[in-house]
Amino acid sequence: MKIIFEFAGGSRDGQTDVGEQADGFYFITDKGTIGKRFKGMTEHTRDVLGEMGAEGALKAGAIPSQREKYEVIERLEMGDEVLIRCKFIGYEP
Repeated sequence: MKIIFEFAGGSRDGQTDVGEQADGFYFITDKGTIGKRFKGMTEHTRDVLGEMGAEGALKAGAIPSQREKYEVIERLEMGDEVLIRCKFIGYEP
């Protein structure tokens, strides 16, 4: 089964996740249950990690502690795919 997470709002507005990241979100949202909330890294945090790696970013103090909070608002099953739509609801440390 292919899991797809689609984001509305926040730094991930209009983006989708598939693969390992989406599978992780699927697990922590109890299979994309409507109303479930979860936190994710901001776009800036992902960029810093991509450029410096986790160890380098931590040493440089470049990883912000702020995380984005999302809520599952829709779950659609389409054959062997599941689309989970999420909306941005704010930032959290």
